[in-house]
Amino acid sequence: IRAPRDGRFLERLGTYNPMKNKDDPQRITLNIERIKYWLSVGAKPTERVQKFLANEKLAEKPVIYEQTKQDKPRKKTLEKLKAKEEKDKAKKEIDKDIFRDFIGEVEQPFWKNELDKWVKIIHEDSIGIEPILEAGIRYLYRNPPKESETISMVHGDYRSGNFLYSENKITGILDWEMAHLGDPLEDLGWALSPIWSWQDKDRPAYLLKREDALKIWEKTSNISINKDDLNWWELFAAVKGMAIWISAGNEFKSGTNIDPINLFSAWIPGDIHLEIILDTF
Repeated sequence: IRAPRDGRFLERLGTYNPMKNKDDPQRITLNIERIKYWLSVGAKPTERVQKFLANEKLAEKPVIYEQTKQDKPRKKTLEKLKAKEEKDKAKKEIDKDIFRDFIGEVEQPFWKNELDKWVKIIHEDSIGIEPILEAGIRYLYRNPPKESETISMVHGDYRSGNFLYSENKITGILDWEMAHLGDPLEDLGWALSPIWSWQDKDRPAYLLKREDALKIWEKTSNISINKDDLNWWELFAAVKGMAIWISAGNEFKSGTNIDPINLFSAWIPGDIHLEIILDTF
């Protein structure tokens, strides 16, 4: 109880300790007899105290008045919040349906599905046998990665040359023609490939140190990296790269597309990826 003029305490009628559990009898203690006395002589409890007293049948529940207009969000703000909520809900439902449909159509395990696809291209388009490449393929089949608990949309060509940025913010991702569902480590292995930073192999895409890149990826994706699985996907990236360069060389040789870039791709990048495969063993 406080004096009405200067707020000094006249008498302590109870205690409230919000740090105690709700079922702890020491959370709220009340001197019932003294509270009844002070109420009888005209003492007015605050709204919060009145709630406590109401629970003990010592007072009526306080009236909660509706917020004033000034305290409420504006109509336009409410409309924006509602629209965002509906959009997020619809997006979540659509994504869930799309992923369920796609997963049902894709052969599993995902690693084998992708490896089979690129090995088939290699064997169909190769001019001759590449012993180093074949050794890499055999290793991948004999030492498969663990099946990822996270299924994601894999870009397929996720690297520094395929994103737009403004200052320090990525504004767009390009070239989605190889996108598919699979293990998120596939994109990471491709982005880490030394072919994108041949003169500084410990700095992927010449952007930042490999160790720092992996820490950022783990924190952002909330996925712990299994080193053996990542090594598998990095070797896979080299084999996949060879499939792309071999296919480009076949396009040039057959006359289907005589753009000199196809000849160059089968020559220089192909040699680089063969070196990467050798370095893996």
